[in-house]
Amino acid sequence: MVTTPSHDAEPGPRCLIVGPDVRVRRSLAGLLETSGLLDVIGTASGVIETLDLASSHRPDVILLDLDRPDADAWLDLVATLRDLCPRCAIAVLSTASTLRSSALAFGADAFVAKTEPAAAIRDAVAALLPGVAARSVEPEAHHLAVRKEIES
Repeated sequence: MVTTPSHDAEPGPRCLIVGPDVRVRRSLAGLLETSGLLDVIGTASGVIETLDLASSHRPDVILLDLDRPDADAWLDLVATLRDLCPRCAIAVLSTASTLRSSALAFGADAFVAKTEPAAAIRDAVAALLPGVAARSVEPEAHHLAVRKEIES
């Protein structure tokens, strides 16, 4: 599903939200759009739909919810998205903190535990946007892991 930004201001960074539950996708979209940080340009639930939207819209951020039975298989999608959109920031969400190191190893820029408050998700995305300082984010407190860029 592709959404149109609901405000008349100059378009900001674009975000694609991916996850198995439509209610979670809608909640995340509402959280991020009302924060004013970015525009949600679409949501997806499947691999093909995700790749199509990422390829055609070139989002600045992809928020990938890995709370699904086959989460390990979906880690390959992180690597594929990294190849498809090398300048895109990828944040992985999950209630399974055991996926953190794997998500980062597959190319995610951040991992956020879904058990954290909504503000932690918003702040994690803000930390990935160029020129936007995350507000009151402490990685240890919010279980946020951000991959350090090798490029200078």
